[in-house]
Amino acid sequence: MKGWQLDYYVSHISAYIKSQLQATPAIVSNFTQAHHNGANIIQVDWDQAELSGCKHLDEVINIFRPEYLNRYSEQQILFIPEGGRCEYAKTGIYQLGCEIIDWAKGQNISALSVYLPSGTGTTAVFLQQYFIKKCQKEIIDIKVLTCSTVGGDTYLANQFCELNPDKTQHPTIINDGNKYHFGKLYLPLFELWNDVLETSGIEFDLLYDPIGLSVLKRYIEANQCQDRQVLYIHQGGLLGNATMLPRYKRKLANR
Repeated sequence: MKGWQLDYYVSHISAYIKSQLQATPAIVSNFTQAHHNGANIIQVDWDQAELSGCKHLDEVINIFRPEYLNRYSEQQILFIPEGGRCEYAKTGIYQLGCEIIDWAKGQNISALSVYLPSGTGTTAVFLQQYFIKKCQKEIIDIKVLTCSTVGGDTYLANQFCELNPDKTQHPTIINDGNKYHFGKLYLPLFELWNDVLETSGIEFDLLYDPIGLSVLKRYIEANQCQDRQVLYIHQGGLLGNATMLPRYKRKLANR
C-alpha cells in the first residue's frame, strides 16, 4: 500500500513450500500470497564465509545492514527484527490492550487473565506493560499469561528481558510439562485442534494455537484460574494452515 519493497529473510524454505508457486491452481498460503504481493523472500545461505558464527536471523541482518545503508538513506529503510521484536510493535499492541480493557468493562469483569502463546513474546510483554500502566486507573485487574512455542520457557524469559529488563512487568509463563520445537508436528496437538474446531466451530492457527490450547487446557484442569475469567487471543495466521494441514495428513497416513 505504501509502495515499499519488502526483503524478507528466512532460515530455510522447504522444497514442498517452493513447489506451491508452480501448483495449478496455486495454493493460497502465506508463501504464495507474499510472492503475489511482491515480497522478495530470501533464503539465507548459511555457508557464506561472512555468516560464519551466525545462529539467528537477527545476526544475519546485522551483517547485511551496511550493504543496505550503502544503497539507501536511513530515511528510506526500516529494519524489523525476527518476530517483530521491537518498539515499533507497541503501537498496535497498546491499541489491542485498550480494546481488551473496554471489552472487560463492558462485560463487568473485574479480574481477567489474558492468555496467548508466544514466539518472541513481544505481544505478551507489551500487553502486560500496558495493563500495568492503565488498569490501576480503570480499577480492573488484568494479568497476561503466555506459553513458549519456540525454545522453551528460559528462552522466552530471556526474550522478555530484551524488550523490558524490568521483570516485575513480565507476563506469567505457564506450560503443560512439554517442550515444543517450532513447526514440528505433534499428533496429540492436532487431535486437540480438531476437537476444538468441531465443538466450537472456530478454526485456529496450526503453528501456535495447538500448543496454546494444550497448555491452557492443563491450566484450567489444574484449577489454576482462581476465579478469574480467561480471554484467549486467537493467533490468526490461517493462511498458514494451507501448508500445515497437508503436512499433518501425510504424517497421519504414514503413522
